[in-house]
Amino acid sequence: MDNYIISGLQNFQKPDKNFIKDKECLICLESIDIEVCKIVKLHCNCNNSVYHINCIIEFLKSGSNKNFCPHCKKYYEILPTQVLQYDEEQLNNNIREIHLSYIYIFHIITNSFLNIINIAISKEDYHQKNIDNISKILLVLYFLKLFINCFIILQVKNDKTKIEKYLYYSYLFQTLIFIFIIYFFYITLYHIYSLGLLFNNILFYFGDFIIRLNIQCKMQNRVNVM
Repeated sequence: MDNYIISGLQNFQKPDKNFIKDKECLICLESIDIEVCKIVKLHCNCNNSVYHINCIIEFLKSGSNKNFCPHCKKYYEILPTQVLQYDEEQLNNNIREIHLSYIYIFHIITNSFLNIINIAISKEDYHQKNIDNISKILLVLYFLKLFINCFIILQVKNDKTKIEKYLYYSYLFQTLIFIFIIYFFYITLYHIYSLGLLFNNILFYFGDFIIRLNIQCKMQNRVNVM
């Protein structure tokens, strides 16, 4: 049966997304996602002619003369050109891109809120020149980070393949801000406002990291089971 499975998309017509929208595989009763699933479209083209490739293979192996559509019961010849399958590398890349998009969206939203709160907290006058100077530097960094977030949104809109690179620079810049905040907390002798800044950044920074780690773990587990 594996001789009938062809790696790649070059020989096949990709089913229309509207055709498989809200459909499920009638064999396993799981939903069909053209972006992450290996699927096969039977030539009968009935309303439920698309199945998971693994399901239809198991169905064919379950007995003789099983080469018919489980929905409309129409028989078909098993032809290599009727099988649609992503190769493993392309499939894993698609899954990775989807999860990176989740990480990117969550990071941009939470990071923007983080720096808006930083700006709101940073209105205190410390009456010491060196402390005020550091406070002003931090304020500039907060606004700059919001500008960077806007820049990333515009760039990702034009080229989603660079999400990982933009995320790297975003985390790097926010880490720089976090180091400044720790120093600021130290020189203000644990002032209540600098404590608020530190707590705010720890909450958002590590919350963002935990969510990213969780999404990446789910991504890895999903790749491993396919």
